[in-house]
Amino acid sequence: MEKSSVKLPSGILKSDTTYPKDYSDNTYETFEVWDVRGVGFVIPSLLISKRSRRAATMATTDRYYATSLDGKVYRVGRGPHVLSTTTIYVKKSRLSALQKFLDLRDKGSADANMIRDRISTRRAQGQLYRAAGRSSWTW
Repeated sequence: MEKSSVKLPSGILKSDTTYPKDYSDNTYETFEVWDVRGVGFVIPSLLISKRSRRAATMATTDRYYATSLDGKVYRVGRGPHVLSTTTIYVKKSRLSALQKFLDLRDKGSADANMIRDRISTRRAQGQLYRAAGRSSWTW
């Protein structure tokens, strides 16, 4: 997909998608914005799992927790539902305008960590429960 035809969320300029021409300390940070069918724009925040090395090349993709622009957390891969991915370069001159997206990514990362911790705790408790010889059957 050509960069000129890529949609961007409101608040992000087309100039934010180009790497700064001067190589000074002008770039503060980078992040990606994905346009996902049925959800809208999301910002990937935490890697869930890498794609399997044994799977066919396009059979699986890396999976991420991503946060939408309204703050909901989603699990997203790079499948056909992702219409476009765009890298945003946060220049120091645009930091205050793009700060809300950086804050959203950080909040999404914290929420994703809580989800991952809750899932792993549940799995560990189930293993301990089964190792103790208990089962979910009550006679």
